[in-house]
Amino acid sequence: VDIDLDSAGPSSNQSSNPGVGPNHLQNYPVLSQATRISGSNPTITASGTLHSTPNASFRIDYYLADACDATAAGRGRADSFLGWANVNTNGSGNALIVTTLAAPASASRNRISATATSVSGDTSEVGNCVTVNQTIVTNPIFSNGFE
Repeated sequence: VDIDLDSAGPSSNQSSNPGVGPNHLQNYPVLSQATRISGSNPTITASGTLHSTPNASFRIDYYLADACDATAAGRGRADSFLGWANVNTNGSGNALIVTTLAAPASASRNRISATATSVSGDTSEVGNCVTVNQTIVTNPIFSNGFE
């Protein structure tokens, strides 16, 4: 596990956040899907949710890896930094995450995960691991059948 907040091994997200413990037991983002669009400007769009402090801003950092963390079932690894985006939680502490980032030209790393960092600097453990689905665009100029 790249970041370990509480007892040894991965911690579960808390039903209410912040919690009592290292980094206030900051919850990690839960990714639901990710899609890579190949072409001249490849991108990866990741979707998911974050449940944390109500009415607060968080930086979501995205990472690519060759595989999920073998020591923590279902969790990701922070092998290669992909990019980041800010999200804001609502009054219930929930935020919908939909982020499109520039992707590396090579699609060799096809697992994505994320961390969440509060404005006070509390960073979560690396969240769940999602396979990046591949979509290949061969010639976007003619994709609709018209010139």
